[in-house]
Amino acid sequence: MTKVLYYKGSWLLDQIYNHNNKEFNEKILNFICANQAGWFTSCFSGYDRTVDVNHYPIRLDCFSFPSTAITISLSQIFLNRAQEIWALNKRISFLWSGGIDSTSALIALMMTNEHWYENIDVYATNYSIETEYPYFYNTYLKDKNCVTIIQGTDLLDANFYLNKELVITGDCADQLYGFGMAIEASTKKIPGTSLTDGSIRNTPYEELRETLFGRVTTYLEYLKNQPGFSYTLESLKAFHQLPEAQTIFMNWMDAFISRSPVPIQTGYDFQWWCAFSLKYQTLRYRSATITANASLMDVTKYMGFFDCANFQRWAIDSHSLKWPTDNPKDYKKPFKDFIFAYTEDNDYLTNKTKVNSIPRSLDSSHTVGSLIRYVDSTGHIITSDRSPSAVLLTEEKLIEILT
Repeated sequence: MTKVLYYKGSWLLDQIYNHNNKEFNEKILNFICANQAGWFTSCFSGYDRTVDVNHYPIRLDCFSFPSTAITISLSQIFLNRAQEIWALNKRISFLWSGGIDSTSALIALMMTNEHWYENIDVYATNYSIETEYPYFYNTYLKDKNCVTIIQGTDLLDANFYLNKELVITGDCADQLYGFGMAIEASTKKIPGTSLTDGSIRNTPYEELRETLFGRVTTYLEYLKNQPGFSYTLESLKAFHQLPEAQTIFMNWMDAFISRSPVPIQTGYDFQWWCAFSLKYQTLRYRSATITANASLMDVTKYMGFFDCANFQRWAIDSHSLKWPTDNPKDYKKPFKDFIFAYTEDNDYLTNKTKVNSIPRSLDSSHTVGSLIRYVDSTGHIITSDRSPSAVLLTEEKLIEILT
């Protein structure tokens, strides 16, 4: 049974819509609404993992989050995850940015193997060791001779990954916390000027809810004017021409919100739920999507440290702890507390904020974005070097993935 591991863009919606003789049905409408909800978390798939496979017209292969609460501490979750990784008995290639996620993950690996530096290759950029966290590099890594300095562009090259036994990244942690709510001045998809702007915390969800369909409509108008998008918006345009479009979208949204295991009371709650439920899947495969290499979709070999059930459940059970005050520097405080317990670095605990590390390691001529439009469980891949108007699955392949 063929399942879709990853897709990007509305071209797939268009193909399903045309396959159905340009008629909407409930599954297609659900898929359109999920895709547009993904815009709130700056992704173009809306990979909804909160429902069963029959909710949408294609089979999405999703990592569902666990339903049972856990009783162990966050520190123990870190250590258990590190021990699981060491138990694989593979040489670890660890991508360290100096940021909160990769530093906390690396510390967990260090704490669970006294000979860690003999069994791990740490890859870091000059930005990581000179700007993002020089103290940690100079204190814990430099003398161990375990660090290889790389260029930021190496992370965009599949050849960098392919000869390594096991690659560990800090991926999926952002989605535990709700990161990914992009702000575009031309569209104002969500309140606030930045991720941790207080206005998103202080906006009641019911107030935000009244604006959601208008924001989606505005963003569609924005996309119509972007190069390449005009060829792949047929189904979305047709949907928005329906007199009942707003009712359909908001009914879908209300059902989506009702599936949250955490009460959605504020704009930040909404931000977290969108990222956790709609964007998580795409970040499982970031190494593959930024290099356009389908073989890197293997999450047993190219693995996000935080891509596991216990961290997901912690994100549900400890929602109020993830950003405990209005101070932007308290965002991700539980992970910073874990780091502090090891380093006693009060400056990092007090002042470190979330940054996008990979873009800061690149020069202005390079960008980080998905180079893959589609990958399924058979390994069939469509990359972004094909023009949007030429992106099509064969009829046979489309039928394979339809529910």
